[in-house]
Amino acid sequence: YISGHPLDDYKYELKYFCNTNLSQLKNIESFIGKQITVGGIITNIEHRVSKDNKGWATFTLEGYDSSYEFRIFEGKDATYSKYRPFLVPNNFVHIRLTVQEGWTNKETGKKSDPRIQFLNVQYLQDVLSTFAKSLIIQFNLSDLENNVVTTILEAFRKNKGNHSVTFEVYELDENQEKETVSSVVLKPQSDEDLDIDELEDFTEPEDIEIEEEEILSETQESKVVNYLAMDSRNMKINICKELLDELEQNQINFKLN
Repeated sequence: YISGHPLDDYKYELKYFCNTNLSQLKNIESFIGKQITVGGIITNIEHRVSKDNKGWATFTLEGYDSSYEFRIFEGKDATYSKYRPFLVPNNFVHIRLTVQEGWTNKETGKKSDPRIQFLNVQYLQDVLSTFAKSLIIQFNLSDLENNVVTTILEAFRKNKGNHSVTFEVYELDENQEKETVSSVVLKPQSDEDLDIDELEDFTEPEDIEIEEEEILSETQESKVVNYLAMDSRNMKINICKELLDELEQNQINFKLN
């Protein structure tokens, strides 16, 4: 793709709400007994009919750099019939499934290949509104400035909704190895007009809770020496691509729950 991959519009859905890369399914045996979620573009669909006159299909799901061919059958829960409307070329879908052991041949005792059971199929465009419950904004204390907070609050005001927000502020000791630290979790009364100078207002004794937690596991040689988690009680936002794009463009660290 010269101008960008078609899945770029769904990068947040794939990052936060898909737990498996399609390339990993080449070793499908390792997923037996597990529930996995994948996303991609549907291609190469072939609808077929079995000897007992039941419909089934094969289709390929293409990701960024890998693909996987699935087979979907008609079962007691009418799986094929239920999800056939999604099996259209170039549909962007999110699939939740489980991998089960293959059938055992009574005569030889050998097992067939692992079986895939489809639990849910939906459009990728509906994933954020379905699964995103809250947004967590993360700051290094050294980067916490008024203009950063202003940028975030302005983005929130343009995207009001029903999702909750948490602010995590941490301070790193760059000369130390990372390890588990005591973190201070603060519950502010309101952050509607949050300002840097107001952070001191959230340190009343009754608002402080100590937790043991290791965070920022990707930090190689930095120890978190202070950590504040501030849950918003009044601010509600709409978690959407436009909001996340704006945060990313302004280099604001965040994650979704």
